[in-house]
Amino acid sequence: LACREDADCRRGPLARCVARCCELAATELVVEDCQIKLSGRFDWEPGRHHVLPRYAGLLDELARLLAAHEDVHLSIDVHIDQQGSDRYGHSPTRRRADNIRRYLVEQGIAAERLVARGFGEEVPLESNETPEGRARNRRVEFWIQGCPPLRR
Repeated sequence: LACREDADCRRGPLARCVARCCELAATELVVEDCQIKLSGRFDWEPGRHHVLPRYAGLLDELARLLAAHEDVHLSIDVHIDQQGSDRYGHSPTRRRADNIRRYLVEQGIAAERLVARGFGEEVPLESNETPEGRARNRRVEFWIQGCPPLRR
């Protein structure tokens, strides 16, 4: 992440600052309204909850972004599809969100700035009837807390 050293940028809301003052070096993180979006997927090993090493760079970039904007608080929301969730409920998604939070704390982000939430299958984006829909429903979302969406 490369940001201008502009005093206005350093004080502004994160989404507006990034849109105005920063260029994302990689296309992995995109700030849109009140959400920090991933351009790709964030996958897990089946039945596992730890963060895979291939996502360390992405989370390191997120940690740098948060370190540059100490006033930002973030919600880490993990979702799964309906397959297997009846048996486990919200527990797997909560543990996964907790592990992402723990990783960011290990990178120096204050724990009180991060909320980990597991939603299980409760908030699908698409129908769980197709493999494509289930794939879209398995996701990680990063929401900026207390942020009104920016109007374009």
